[in-house]
Amino acid sequence: MDELYKNYIIPPENLLYLEKLGTGISADVHLAKYSDSSITKKVAVKALKLSCNKADTLKEIKLLSSCKHSNIVTFIGWMETSVDEQMCIITEFMGGGDLNTYLTTPDNLLMVSTVFSYIFQILDAMIYLSHKHILHRDLAARNCLLNETYEILKINDFGLSREMDINYEYISEANPRLPFRWLPLEAILPSSSQYKTFTFKGDIWSFGILIWEIFERGQELYDGINLPALIRFLKSGHRLRQPQHCPLELYKIMLSCWEEKPENRPNFVALQNEIKDIYQQIKIYESNKLNVAIELNIYGNEYERPNVS
Repeated sequence: MDELYKNYIIPPENLLYLEKLGTGISADVHLAKYSDSSITKKVAVKALKLSCNKADTLKEIKLLSSCKHSNIVTFIGWMETSVDEQMCIITEFMGGGDLNTYLTTPDNLLMVSTVFSYIFQILDAMIYLSHKHILHRDLAARNCLLNETYEILKINDFGLSREMDINYEYISEANPRLPFRWLPLEAILPSSSQYKTFTFKGDIWSFGILIWEIFERGQELYDGINLPALIRFLKSGHRLRQPQHCPLELYKIMLSCWEEKPENRPNFVALQNEIKDIYQQIKIYESNKLNVAIELNIYGNEYERPNVS
C-alpha cells in the first residue's frame, strides 16, 4: 500500500461511535468521538457501503488528504473495519449540518450578508480546487456543511471528485450515480460512447445551480423532472427562472454559468470579481437606509416550469 495511505490509517479503537447522522446510497455517516495521545474531538465517520469500489474510495482519500483549505472539510484519516473490511473516511465534524437542510428550515433567517458570505466561501474553495486541477462534480447545497454558528461553510463529499489530466479534462465511464440535475448539458446528453468528458466548466454550471438553491431556499430543481425531460428543456434554451429575491445582475451571472457551450462559461476567479462588485453595490444601497434587514423567505416554486408534454 502507498505510504500516503498508511500515514492516515486510524485504529478502530480510537473511535467511539455516538450516533448515526444520516444514510445515503453509498454510505452511512456517524458522529463519533476521536481520541489519540494528544487530542479528543468529535468527528464524522463516513462508512462506505460494501458495494462501493475500493479503488474509488482510495482516490477520494488521496484527494481529501491533499486539500488544505479553510472552506474544505478537514480530512483526518481512514480505516477498514476488522470484520467485513468496510472502508471508513473520517473528517472533522461540522455541527451546523448541511446547507440544504439549513435552507429548507423555515425558522432560519437568511440575511443578505449571510447569503453572499456563503457564496464567497464556496468560491474560495472552488478556486482552490481548480488551481489544484481537481473537479468536484457534485457541487450542491447538500454537500456544503456549516459550523455550529452557521457562519463558516465548508465543501464536503469528494466521492465523485477526480483529478484532471494535462488537458484539464477528465474522462469517465457512464455513472448512474451522477447527480444529473446539477450537471452541465454536455455531461447528460446521450452519447454513442460509454465515456463522458468533464472539465472544470462543469463545476461552473453546478455553481450556478447552487446559487439558485440558496436563493430558492432549497426548492426542488426543475420540478423534479426526469433526465429525458430535462435534456429537452435545456436543449430548447430554457433555464431555471430568476428567484424572486435574487438581484437581476446576479441572475445574469447564473445564466452565464449555464451557457450551453462550456467555453462560453466564466471561470471561478471572474465569478468572484463580478459577484463582489454586485455585493458592493448592494451594501452601498443598504447604507443609505436605516435599520433595514433584508431576509429571504420561503416561496413557492417560482422558476419556469418545463413543458414535459
